[in-house]
Amino acid sequence: MRRLLLTDTNLNDLCGFGKVPSEATFSRYLKFLSDNISMDTHALGPLNKAFFTEEKGGLVLHICRDSTAIPARERAIRSSPKEERPPKKRGRKKKGSMEEKEYLERDKRSVLEKQVSQTPDEALSLLNTQCRWGAKKNSQGHPSF
Repeated sequence: MRRLLLTDTNLNDLCGFGKVPSEATFSRYLKFLSDNISMDTHALGPLNKAFFTEEKGGLVLHICRDSTAIPARERAIRSSPKEERPPKKRGRKKKGSMEEKEYLERDKRSVLEKQVSQTPDEALSLLNTQCRWGAKKNSQGHPSF
């Protein structure tokens, strides 16, 4: 019963425990209840009628677990080293140059704006399906997991 209270927060709230007591305290409490209170008293009568009636099928506590095997990679795939590109020229692009044309022709919409006009199949095909791992960088530039 104590293990069930530790794992099931809804049951814990229904029983009125803020913090589940230790095993010794819990067993003393159960002994006190069994000695002093019967299940038919007016204090537990409404609970008894609500949860343990025959027309409702009684109270059933069970856990359903799916035991299907899920294939998964154990390690992240190593990415191939990026090819080095020549550094781009800094500053404003010259009028009429190839760099300016490339800059003006690129799609400036964000990923979310592009996904609005895509079909679901197109949006899913652009997602990376390989096993990867990463971390966000905090304001100092350090990864935080």
